[in-house]
Amino acid sequence: QPDAFHCPDFHAAMAVMYIERPLPVIVVLHNAEYQGAISTQHMGRREARHLGEVFNLPAARIARETFLEGKFCMLKPVVDYVRRRQRGYGICAVSRNYALEASQKHSVLWGLPEVRGIENCMPESERMALATTEGGDVYIKSKMVAKRFIQEKYGLREDPEARIFVFLGRWVKQKGVDYIADVAEWMLSTYEHAQLLMVGPVGDAYGSYARAKLERLKSSGRFQKSLFVHAGFLEVPKELKLACDFCLMPSRDEPFGYVDIEFAWFGAAVVGSLRGGLGKLPGFYFQILNADSNKHMHQALQKAILAAMKCDPSTLAEMSASARASTFPVANWQSELLSIYELALSKFYSQAPPDLPADRPEPPQGILLTAGEDTFPRTSRFGDERPSFGPEFLRQEASEAEMQVLVDDKLAMTSAGCAADLIEEVEWERELAKEEDCVARVLGRRLCGAPVLDWVTCLAYMSGPLIPALTMARLGADEERAFSIIQPIAQAAALLVWT
Repeated sequence: QPDAFHCPDFHAAMAVMYIERPLPVIVVLHNAEYQGAISTQHMGRREARHLGEVFNLPAARIARETFLEGKFCMLKPVVDYVRRRQRGYGICAVSRNYALEASQKHSVLWGLPEVRGIENCMPESERMALATTEGGDVYIKSKMVAKRFIQEKYGLREDPEARIFVFLGRWVKQKGVDYIADVAEWMLSTYEHAQLLMVGPVGDAYGSYARAKLERLKSSGRFQKSLFVHAGFLEVPKELKLACDFCLMPSRDEPFGYVDIEFAWFGAAVVGSLRGGLGKLPGFYFQILNADSNKHMHQALQKAILAAMKCDPSTLAEMSASARASTFPVANWQSELLSIYELALSKFYSQAPPDLPADRPEPPQGILLTAGEDTFPRTSRFGDERPSFGPEFLRQEASEAEMQVLVDDKLAMTSAGCAADLIEEVEWERELAKEEDCVARVLGRRLCGAPVLDWVTCLAYMSGPLIPALTMARLGADEERAFSIIQPIAQAAALLVWT
């Protein structure tokens, strides 16, 4: 029998709904943004029945333990389990700042006594020998050689004074790759010695937007010698990290961040957002005050790039030395992880399980018994025949591949100021194209930039105060007394009809 269950993110969170013997649980959130949630529609009895068949669980348990604010959430069962059996202790995230952000942002974690931050580690075996054994003038000479090699390899202008910015990773919304694409033209046209390398696979529609915008910028011919774009997997040489001056990380969310450590151990400073696990290494950071404002994000990133380009060489050298000397010991991580294990076990065993009577009978063979629930068979309750739930059980969101195609097609026809507006337009057109009702299609058409439905709603609100006036009439003195009773009723009826 295991002593404890270590649950990494939502993927294994529903396992607590199947255990036969309760045991302590430790949850480590590597990325709380992904909770195994289905949010395309409101979840009700019909959806609970179908999901119950999918997971071989009673529909009542599915509705009670996995539905959150009308959505299906795979992370919820393990959080509720920790609340009930460990008084809310035993949930942690991979950095202290991210733990604080997640506990405030995600409603599934609200009310917990703590979400503990455990700083991730970076084994020293990952540190390249060049960055550890060579320093001073030798390091500077090695960096210059690497910079010349990278400029020649990727077709950039050979410039020993150039400051190279690198983005290396997945091209997705979370990494803020669209922000880089939006400010790239400004950066390269403003600073003659700035060079930008963008490498990584496209992972969502925001990545498609960034790819289209950067490739269009590259093909314009203006920045042939200062911009390299490769939207796909690419095996980069170790010289890339050594040649890099600034690692770009304008992430919307960053639980811990390993890329910044990889570049820092080669002497690069970070230019990015102060979110989650970022900020642990020397760099030029900006705070995200309004993540929904693209103008704010663009200005904040531009100011960080401005500060990086204006930084004098001696200060950069000091930052580089500090970055190369940074450590993230495995022993510290192990010690922090051990402390959360000890806390979870102590909280679990300090209280008797409230829903497990001591005289509860042993379950018959072939029956799974879960705490506080009726027994149910391990095999499907429906045998070989699956129940019919109609032609469509869940309203399907567009897949990432489909959204990338739609965004590429949209960008081929028009330009966009930011990725968020473009993707919102694409999603709206996709939903409208699937709509079968002709009235709904008419109400969904855009008029002067807004759907007809919005105009109808606006006019309805504006006309509301005028409706009671329609019931007024010129009356004689003998009729006024009687109408003083009838008039409010008529006005109320008129307002009801208008509504």
